Amino acid sequence: MSADPVHLDRIGTFRLPMAAPVAFELFTPEGERRWIPGWSPGYLHPTDGAVGEGLVFRTGHEGELVHWLVTRYLPCQLSIEYCRIAEGSRLGTVAVTCRPAGVSDTEVNVRYRMTATSGAGRSALAQFASGFEQMMVGWREAIVASIATDPARGGASR
Repeated sequence: MSADPVHLDRIGTFRLPMAAPVAFELFTPEGERRWIPGWSPGYLHPTDGAVGEGLVFRTGHEGELVHWLVTRYLPCQLSIEYCRIAEGSRLGTVAVTCRPAGVSDTEVNVRYRMTATSGAGRSALAQFASGFEQMMVGWREAIVASIATDPARGGASR
């Protein structure tokens, strides 16, 4: 029997130096374009990419075709959840919730619940699990770097 996980549940938390509603927008499909190099969602339904429950899109991020479905979209609660399917490998959910943390900071909570559907998926989950904490650090760093150069988000342009 393989030591690689069949299922994992990971929660990460980090803070961002911005208001919670602004931070929340960065975790929508279009918002992620601002800080994830190569992120380019292809919208299947609705084709205009309007964010809401039932939005379906796909990405070819990091050489893997992934289908996404927005399963929960609660902008008043600054919460969004996606179903994520990497065909022949793994599937699960990704949930992001933003909460005000002080006057101008936001606490971001990210939860991945993933299940492998193949040996390749188990290997991918093992790699994901070992790098999850560093991924959260990387997300924070990428977002902070993107806002530092975006005048619309309070940063200086370069």
